[in-house]
Amino acid sequence: MAEQTTLPAPAKIAIGVHVKEKKNDGRRGIVQEAVGKQVWSVEFDGNDGKTVMTLKSAQLVINKDAYLLTVPGKISSPKAANTLKKAMRKTVSKLPKLRFTSNGNSSSDSDADSDSDADSDSDSGSDDDEDSCFTPPKRQPKRGNNWTSALKTSVSKLLTPRPQPPTERRPTERRRLFDDDSMSQGDVYNPEEGEGFDDEEEEEEDDNGRGPECIFASEGGEERSDFIDQPQKREEYEKAKEKMLKEKNDLIGTVFQVDVKTQNAYAFGGRVIGIRAPFAKKKGTILEVIKEKERYRVEWDDGSSCEMNQRDLRLSKEKPEALKWEVVKDHSPDNYPTDYPDPSGLIGFSFADFNDTDRDSDDYDYPYSRLLEQLWPEDKEGNGWRAQLQKVNDQIEKSNAENNKKVNTCGENEWWTFWGIVIYAGKVGKGGAENLYDKAKPISEVLPNTNVDLTQIMKKYRFQQLLQVMPFAFYGNDESDPWNPIMVLINGFNNVRTRKVAAAMCKVFDESMSAWSPTTTKWGGLPFLSFILRKPKPLGTEFKDVACSRTGMLLHLEIQRGKLPMREENYSKELGGTAGCSMRLAEATAYCGEALNSNRREAKADGKRQIFYGDSWFTSRRLALSLKEKHGHEYFGALKTNHSGTPKEELMKVMKDWPSGSYLVVECKKLRLFMVGYKYSYKKPVCLFLGTWDAGCTKPGVPYKAKWPDQFGNIKTRDVVRPDCIGRYFSNSNKIDVHNQIRQNELGLESLWKTNNPWFRIDTTVVGMCVTDAYLASKHSASPSSGLTNMSIKDFALNTAVDLFTRKTSEEPKVYIPASNASVSNDAADNEIGQEVSLESHSQVIAQDVANLGQHWPVKTIQRTTNNQLKRRACMACKKQTTKECRHSACMARVAHSNNRWDACVGVFLCDDEACVEVHRREIKAQFQQP
Repeated sequence: MAEQTTLPAPAKIAIGVHVKEKKNDGRRGIVQEAVGKQVWSVEFDGNDGKTVMTLKSAQLVINKDAYLLTVPGKISSPKAANTLKKAMRKTVSKLPKLRFTSNGNSSSDSDADSDSDADSDSDSGSDDDEDSCFTPPKRQPKRGNNWTSALKTSVSKLLTPRPQPPTERRPTERRRLFDDDSMSQGDVYNPEEGEGFDDEEEEEEDDNGRGPECIFASEGGEERSDFIDQPQKREEYEKAKEKMLKEKNDLIGTVFQVDVKTQNAYAFGGRVIGIRAPFAKKKGTILEVIKEKERYRVEWDDGSSCEMNQRDLRLSKEKPEALKWEVVKDHSPDNYPTDYPDPSGLIGFSFADFNDTDRDSDDYDYPYSRLLEQLWPEDKEGNGWRAQLQKVNDQIEKSNAENNKKVNTCGENEWWTFWGIVIYAGKVGKGGAENLYDKAKPISEVLPNTNVDLTQIMKKYRFQQLLQVMPFAFYGNDESDPWNPIMVLINGFNNVRTRKVAAAMCKVFDESMSAWSPTTTKWGGLPFLSFILRKPKPLGTEFKDVACSRTGMLLHLEIQRGKLPMREENYSKELGGTAGCSMRLAEATAYCGEALNSNRREAKADGKRQIFYGDSWFTSRRLALSLKEKHGHEYFGALKTNHSGTPKEELMKVMKDWPSGSYLVVECKKLRLFMVGYKYSYKKPVCLFLGTWDAGCTKPGVPYKAKWPDQFGNIKTRDVVRPDCIGRYFSNSNKIDVHNQIRQNELGLESLWKTNNPWFRIDTTVVGMCVTDAYLASKHSASPSSGLTNMSIKDFALNTAVDLFTRKTSEEPKVYIPASNASVSNDAADNEIGQEVSLESHSQVIAQDVANLGQHWPVKTIQRTTNNQLKRRACMACKKQTTKECRHSACMARVAHSNNRWDACVGVFLCDDEACVEVHRREIKAQFQQP
């Protein structure tokens, strides 16, 4: 007797599937092609013949009656059997692959399946779901008389889930359940204000918008995801935490022994022994590889050094040093350093001036431009922007003589106007003379409320003239130095920060980049280019720098000159390149502001300890020990690559499966160092930190606040336990990253000023650092009523530029204090932060300088006529024509008061007759002695 068997019907409408119309159940047909999204061309069989219609998926239902098969017995119509097999073959080729779980359900790999099924299943009646969720077999049965049995065999195989290969999985309790209600698959790390990670560790967790999720294995070996409630996950987390605490308690007292091996190779730092007289049996260290495998420079243990051939040396096989690290519950410092009692910030500037920002007021004192001038680079002798301006004028005169041109020298007001235009580009968002002076789209259309017309401030041709010669302002005097074109800028930047910025006790190491991407040459005109892949702009000039943890201002810059040149710097031969660079930075910034602040001077005299924080590039056992032994300072930082002599591998292995908020502490009493392994998330690897003995405490401090979106998109938070020393590290470690973000991404002077001159690119970088430092200093020290708290860096740059445009520097007294008399009195040295040093308070020093009449002497003038001849003017005493003038700073300031704004400052014309010189000196003396 014949038996009806239901073949597996397709799960959704596709080409070749038998369908019927919802409104007219008698209309049945086969899908021919897709003519749009969820729109099909269907061929219906009717009494009047075949009809082709275009219908949507919502108007169709899969015709399951077409998949009924009568067995056993032969099919009376071979044509019907062939039609059925062709339809199944088309369905298999068009439908997406389905995967099966142990309960027999299936899910499509395509997200679109659910959209199409929603329409077809709505009117499917009470049919069993299992009949519509399986895909027909991929292989067609063999042709022959018994094809029906082969078809039944294929269908039975399809009903059995395919076995999955075994996968290594942690036990159920060792999964994402560790992370408590916050550490789910949708967990996202959002640092608190002032919090951050090292560049190499700063990775955001996956955020797929889903809520807490638990993953476990089903009976068939497949993974299945189910959303679980908070109490269930809390219970699992508590179990994992209890297990972790038990393991941690069992580990207390355990000692990890780490062997420190010496460098056993013919390379930098390798230990060698001489084998020939007069160096036989002498031990030393390789300082430089002169020629690979042939010749080296060796420093012997007795302090002498020489060049040696490799055949005269052999490697020293010294026994490795064994260091013991003991696991403890917590680490507590014996004597944690204390901070300074006075505030940090810029010394000698009155930030109260920012309370009066009405430019129409007679009392307005241009605080933005004066603050930038305070932070502008100057050398140790006090030669600042005026000395740099003189170098620009010297270059202009030199170019005029060589090219037989007449280009006017740069005046003092022009100097600051030029840099005002450079800074102004940060607010406008476009740089370059062509863009800023674009007549088709003037700046007034971009910023209609600023009332700034650059054509009235400086002509385009004049700006382009100064743009060509301005890089010469920062050239140094050592022409043998490949970085000489910017050494005045870098050294002056460091000198101003060392003298005028009172830094906090805690300081941060990091790096900054000046992006430079040459296209035609290897180095683009620079001696060396650094490449740091993790940086947003990885190629360019790299600076290792230090920042104040309280104000965020940069305190010191060091150019990375390349591997070999950096080995010649201090400490590099003794400690290596990384630790040597860190030691130089620490020495330069330990007591910033000591020249003008008594608390810093006393701290240096008493050997007050500082704390330095650094990322994984700086942190090493060698640096921590050297910084403590040589200067007594403390160090704490993230440890990753420079882990020699530390139990890094042991801690990572032990804490691999620990839950979030777990930490483990080990101490090395021999070296007076401690190390912390910490997990802020179960899904992330262990974070390791190394510090000196008094650098911090590992007891729980301010918790880390984890944030993540739940399944509805709402932000949820949870406090994660965090040791106090790690919390302090994260609250300070991002200071330079924030500084770089403000300078590069928000202000963006480097990217706005396109140039072919690599030195001008670095000039814009350092000028951007000065503007950013002024911005951070004002936000830190100015009162909230000044409005600087919520001001952006772009608005700050606009105010600074407008100040530079409108302030007439040449109309102000310019009494210059030479290096010989530039020492600061005790009264001036004890100025507090935010108290401006008045000119009258130094009248005695100024009087000594101006009254030094020996400095008033005629020299050849720098002014020239239109024929490129030296100008001749009447002597102020005898009225005879002369080409000489007194260029003393006091004389130049007096004459410049009546000069045209754009002319260069000139001195008093004076012939070299002794009688005339004496008349001039008497006049200066009488003028200064007036009340």
